[in-house]
Amino acid sequence: MDALKKGRKPYVFKPVKARKNFAFTTHTMPPEALLYLCRLLYNYTPQAHILGIRGYEYSLGKSITREARENLNAAIDFLINFLKKS
Repeated sequence: MDALKKGRKPYVFKPVKARKNFAFTTHTMPPEALLYLCRLLYNYTPQAHILGIRGYEYSLGKSITREARENLNAAIDFLINFLKKS
């Protein structure tokens, strides 16, 4: 789960596929690279998805906006229903 600065709203939900996609820094690792390492090290690739929730204000100390809160609630409702079906 992560915030989206732009794009579709209220949220985006998509599967992640394992891919050799390593960044230069160890500060961040793309989800695809993590799945690739799971496959490489453990011969297992778990099912994974990305849930991106559209936000609007990203300044330090800013509270969540009304629109972002609505997007968060919509994403939570979607995720609960998705997990119930899984």
